[in-house]
Amino acid sequence: MKVAILDTGVGARREDFISLHVRKSIDFTKSGNYDLEEGLDDNGHGTACAKVIIKNAEKSDIYSLKVLDANRCGNIANLYRALQYLLTQEVDIINMSLAFFDSYYKEKIEITCEKLAKQGKIIVASVGRYENRPYPAVFDSVLGVQGNELDNVEEFIFDPDAEVQITADDTPVIVEWKRGKIILLGGTSKAAALMSGKIAKWENNIMQRLKIASVIHGEKSNNIDNCLCIRRKSLTESELLKEIIKLIPCDIKHKNGLCYEDMNGKFCDLGKNDYERILNLLIKQFELQLPEYVPLGNIFDSIYTLEEFVERYRL
Repeated sequence: MKVAILDTGVGARREDFISLHVRKSIDFTKSGNYDLEEGLDDNGHGTACAKVIIKNAEKSDIYSLKVLDANRCGNIANLYRALQYLLTQEVDIINMSLAFFDSYYKEKIEITCEKLAKQGKIIVASVGRYENRPYPAVFDSVLGVQGNELDNVEEFIFDPDAEVQITADDTPVIVEWKRGKIILLGGTSKAAALMSGKIAKWENNIMQRLKIASVIHGEKSNNIDNCLCIRRKSLTESELLKEIIKLIPCDIKHKNGLCYEDMNGKFCDLGKNDYERILNLLIKQFELQLPEYVPLGNIFDSIYTLEEFVERYRL
């Protein structure tokens, strides 16, 4: 399947195109002849989305359309031009882990999405975490994706009659987007890329396959929040340690050094030395600069505060 990714670009260098299955790379943030531009990724977000897609659909071909800059900001006109360009391309899936509120191009983009859908292209877009639903996720021609943490990361919920039809796992994953540079991809961006990857494994009957594969059959979205299969996990310290260890990209030997099990195979409580080891690994891996005093008690309240901690103290 051919997957177009509208994002910050895919691949930090041309040498990355082979491993990331990039067949075409175009920079719509620059003026001129787009076919002559190379949309290299100077943020990491697009590359992370591509890796999530490829992990789920190894044979995917990636068409990278750079519409966001190094700060993940974009001009709505560039998104419109990129979608217009895709009307002339033989791609199967369009992934947009992005959202806009600007109404100036909204009607034009909606019409273009309708044309793309009529061509048989599947459009997947993240809805973001906003009260006012952004586009293009809310368009009828687009599969909108919201995120939540599922008991099984492979599961998802599909309600074709809902404004946002899909709920998929948004648990953060750490992705290396260029040598020595890590990005933590989570939220609806990860959820949308995850669904694009799942869909890319199917060659036909996409809507029917979504219905069959969904963990809820025939139930409406207003029942989703009450479903036992979807909930934010309340982690004990030992479970939290295991989750943190999964996120740390170090070798197995070092990971095993962080784990303590008693004779029954249960993880023991975290102690001061455990926190210190975890902090040292994070500081080394993410090049953090901590102040003289950091209260250890509230650093790892959840795996979600891990991202905040890393971003707060990154050099």
